[in-house]
Amino acid sequence: MSTDLDRRPPEITSAGIHLAPMPPQALGLVFATFEALLGRRGLHPLRPWMAPGAFLSLASHVDAGTFCQSSLGRLRIQMPSRGAIEATARVSKGQRWLACTVRLDRADRWLCSELSVIGCASR
Repeated sequence: MSTDLDRRPPEITSAGIHLAPMPPQALGLVFATFEALLGRRGLHPLRPWMAPGAFLSLASHVDAGTFCQSSLGRLRIQMPSRGAIEATARVSKGQRWLACTVRLDRADRWLCSELSVIGCASR
């Protein structure tokens, strides 16, 4: 299945952040989270990789169909430390663009600890 995520590489920034290589497992989780938000990937396989609050936020948007006809704008990913990755993207909602943020933290494995859509209340 081809999505907007497949066509456009993310902008990986490095200004003022840790310059370690971006872990492929973490990048995969970022992409999978945005694909699920847009309704292009199953939601429940992500559950073990998400903190409860982040999963509930994602599930509420998916269940409401908030972004089922949306497209993803520019995706930016940065690694502020060896154990954290932050990604931001613009998501279309009708005639508006909303900001979506995802944070991954690593303990023994990568976990999506935060997901928020700014300007759109989840149900």
